[in-house]
Amino acid sequence: MSTRNDRPDVFLNAIIGMTGPGVSIGLTLTIKGIVVTGTLVSQERYFEQVKQDLREGFERAFQEGAEGLLASIGKFGEIPNLDFSRGIKESG
Repeated sequence: MSTRNDRPDVFLNAIIGMTGPGVSIGLTLTIKGIVVTGTLVSQERYFEQVKQDLREGFERAFQEGAEGLLASIGKFGEIPNLDFSRGIKESG
């Protein structure tokens, strides 16, 4: 038997579908009584920011030699059709 929390959140999935290059959406969710606030960004922008943050950390730590790893991490944002929506459920 399906409960409300077992069904995908159609509205949230629609908002996720609106993200793309250059689009970010402020979002606040209540999940089992916990408030989560942030900015929803595209997959490409997320991995670009991860790459930039790692670059800065590696440059401080090693001063050189991080380019190969950073180039590989940056390619994650280019993977087509990553679908995270299956794990998104309505909050109850």
